[in-house]
Amino acid sequence: MNQNITRTYWPYIFSGFGALLALGFLDNIRGPFYPDVIHTLGLTETQAAWFFATPSLVMVLGSIITPKMLTLMTPLWALRIGLLSMGLGFMSFGFISDFYQMLLSGFVFGLGFGIVNVMQNYMIQVGAQTHLRQRLFSGLHANYAGAAILVSFAVSFLKHWGWSKVFLVMGALPIVIALFTFLSKESLDHMEVRKKKDRLPNSVFWQALLVSAGFAFYLTAELGLSTRLVHFLETDLGYSKEVANYHFLGLFVGMFLSRVIFTKVTLPVQPITLIATGAIGTTVAVFVCLFYQPWATVAAGFFIGPIFPAFLEYINLKFPLFSDRVLAISLSVSAIGVVIMHNVVGYLSETMGIQKALMVSPFGAVIFVMILGYHHKMFKGR
Repeated sequence: MNQNITRTYWPYIFSGFGALLALGFLDNIRGPFYPDVIHTLGLTETQAAWFFATPSLVMVLGSIITPKMLTLMTPLWALRIGLLSMGLGFMSFGFISDFYQMLLSGFVFGLGFGIVNVMQNYMIQVGAQTHLRQRLFSGLHANYAGAAILVSFAVSFLKHWGWSKVFLVMGALPIVIALFTFLSKESLDHMEVRKKKDRLPNSVFWQALLVSAGFAFYLTAELGLSTRLVHFLETDLGYSKEVANYHFLGLFVGMFLSRVIFTKVTLPVQPITLIATGAIGTTVAVFVCLFYQPWATVAAGFFIGPIFPAFLEYINLKFPLFSDRVLAISLSVSAIGVVIMHNVVGYLSETMGIQKALMVSPFGAVIFVMILGYHHKMFKGR
């Protein structure tokens, strides 16, 4: 992507923030109700893994078609289509009664999720000036953690509704956000910047695959913990839903705080340093959470928090002309990794227990920083 953006176009920024608010809310509200979905539909752990895995798999398709969509329509229209699909798919979860209906709803939800997942980052890339981008990325993903915090309160207030009614109502959120985007207009000069694309060299493509593989392990670390935390606390430790939800809240309070800090403060360190620090801290905190003190979820969230914004800035620094396409590749490849992770965790939960299955989280953090460290060393001057 051409980086010569001379002014920040705030309607794009606000649209991206709104989209991630909806995405973060729907993404995280699934975890607290996951045990209820298993019980109501009578699923095995392996079958139930597809509750998360199906949207993650279809996200690949959404991520792949988004760059093509951007050649056919404006960024705001691409974002609206993604939000609509995500909302309708999530609402349809409220009507499911068996495994196959769950897969169909997950397909529609995942398609929109994949589009929005690319577009909310893209709106910052194409809408923000370079000197603001790192802070806006941190703020954007603090918004994700903020949405997860709201989820915790929503679960506490709405748990008596039952998961199906909650999913039906909450699916309206991205549709409302999509309607609000009609208050914004496209920026013609930013669209001109968007259209100035250079061919993606083979060397960049292979680098992108390497970085994307690393990013997949990061998502294994974050989503492995966040999607199964409540299930682990209720099933293995015997916590009530209310107490388990407090720990879920703690995870995202930690994440929110660290992302807000990095929104306000620009540290004189390279993104790879933040990534390494966050990954090592995450590894230790998750291990402590699983085997010693569940409240270490707060520390885990705090260390996880800066990693994704730092990764986005890493992409922008390493691939200044191709950051949007490298990001799309990263999201596509990582979505496949997340599908594998959910199935592995589901299988291990059945055979070894949830506690041991969740060791994929610290394992993923370690592999992530090793891969990105290797890339940084090999392509230091780029």
